[in-house]
Parts: sequence; structure tokens; C-alpha cells
Amino acid sequence: MIYFDTSALIKKYVAEPGSEKIRSLVAKETARYTSKLTFAETCASLARKKREGGLEDRHHRAALNSYLQDWETFVQVELLDDLLPIVRRLVETYPLRGADAVHLASAIWIRDKIGEAVTFAASDKVLNAAATGEGFRVFDPVAE
Repeated sequence: MIYFDTSALIKKYVAEPGSEKIRSLVAKETARYTSKLTFAETCASLARKKREGGLEDRHHRAALNSYLQDWETFVQVELLDDLLPIVRRLVETYPLRGADAVHLASAIWIRDKIGEAVTFAASDKVLNAAATGEGFRVFDPVAE
């Protein structure tokens, strides 16, 4: 099982370092989890790349359509009240941004709910260090 943070998942839709590794991982892994927050972050990231000239209109449309098709194949972790105490503990323990704390809290919640090991996929050094501190195997497509 694998939990995808937006920083890793976006690489499936936009050519960046680590994109091929993420595409391969998404293709082979059937138990894929992410937060509902990922939807807003991914759509915003694609729109920003288009606005800033990093994606042509046709590439933006293709990336967004591919993402929207894939979205339904992920187990989507709701932003539940159960996550709030986990988020609070994480931000008091690690120097995380709010959205990163929500992602890591979501992965912790899933791991605790299903009682199995979950790999945490992210491309953010601070977030990955926190995930390691929380006992996750971390997959960073740029560092792997």
C-alpha cells in the first residue's frame, strides 16, 4: 500500500525529475491512497504551471484529463475530525506546513485503520523526514 502526497503524484502528469518512477509506481500499485486535499493541490498546481508558461494549453488539458480519470482509482482520505489531533501533534513535533501535516496525518490514520505498513510517497525533504520519523518507508522519486 502506498500513500501519495501531491508533490510526488504531480510527477505522473507533468514531466519532472522522478516522473518515470512515479508513473511506474502508480501503474503497478493497486492500493493507492491520498487525501481529498490532493485534488485541490493538483488542480491548482496544473493551473499555475499553465499560467506561468510551464504547460501549453493542450498539455494542460491532457494532464488535467488524465488526473481526473485517475482520481477515482485512489482511495481518498476525507478531511475528518479524527485527523485534527494527529495534525496538531505533527506540527508541534516537525517543521511541517499545514497541507503537509494533513497529508502525513492522513497516511498515519490509514496505516492505523488498516493495520498494515504503508509506504509514503513524497518529493519534499522536510515532509519525508517527518514521515520517516513516524515510521514510514518513504519513496522519494527524485532520491530513489
